[in-house]
Amino acid sequence: MKKSFLFFALLLGAISLYAQEGGETDVVDEYTGKLAKNTLFVEGDVNGIVYSLNYDRIIIAKPKLKIAFTGGLGLSESAFADSSDIDPVVNIGVSALLGKSNHKLELGVGVLTAIGDHFTPESHGYYTEDSTYISKYTPARENTSLHLTARIGYRYQRETGGLFFRVGFMPSYALYTLAEDVKPRWGATIGVGYTFKNKTQKKDQ
Repeated sequence: MKKSFLFFALLLGAISLYAQEGGETDVVDEYTGKLAKNTLFVEGDVNGIVYSLNYDRIIIAKPKLKIAFTGGLGLSESAFADSSDIDPVVNIGVSALLGKSNHKLELGVGVLTAIGDHFTPESHGYYTEDSTYISKYTPARENTSLHLTARIGYRYQRETGGLFFRVGFMPSYALYTLAEDVKPRWGATIGVGYTFKNKTQKKDQ
């Protein structure tokens, strides 16, 4: 686990250093004079396990590199376990977008948290003096499943706004979970959404 944390720390450090040395601090589009930074999109796991509604914002913009923060709310099938239980999910992440065109390589890291009830089977039972059988169960309790995620994939995002699309390979590692067969997990996701255009109009020449 220490090696995983070290890898992600080095990756984030390299991204930060590259951003500081990347030249100008912003990218200007031809229509508004400002980069379209805010995106709303839906994303689904290729295996149909996680679905989410997400907000993405570009927080650092360079000619060849952008850094984006993503946060989302969704549902998971018991946080990757083989179960019909549906749990709410919160996911956050940061991505490095490499490339000057609308087509970008996306590298990212993040965390995914799922919260849900965990029910245990009947613990024991007994008969009363009048031959009535009494079953005892352990009460349900809230449990949090925490996963560390990584991402490598393709993102289509125009600097002037409009259609947003991304697809990526997303491995994850369970830092904490009640399931015993989900470390690590190799998954993939597809997301579609819209990058909001800036309202400022192009100034007359």
